[in-house]
Amino acid sequence: MTFMDNKYIYILAISFLIGCSNQQEEFVYPDSKKIPFSEEVHGYLIEDDYRWMEEFTSDESQEWVEQQNNFTQKFIKKNKFSSSQRLKTPLYPKPKMEKVFE
Repeated sequence: MTFMDNKYIYILAISFLIGCSNQQEEFVYPDSKKIPFSEEVHGYLIEDDYRWMEEFTSDESQEWVEQQNNFTQKFIKKNKFSSSQRLKTPLYPKPKMEKVFE
């Protein structure tokens, strides 16, 4: 075996050990509500339970984004390997534009 082969084995072993870390806390993901919606477009039935998210300026959508960002920040803070790389800005900034079409 050459040095390069050993290097890949070490990287694989380290990745395996990191993946098997004994993180004690279970994370509870924020709920994403489903509202049944279907429409027919060009003869095809389109079903989309998350269509309400397309209204990104609505209070519900912005609240959902905020919950997702809070969960992500909590997850990142618990990760012992990324303590030096904390996010300084929100993951998804609030939309700055308004609805163009109704």
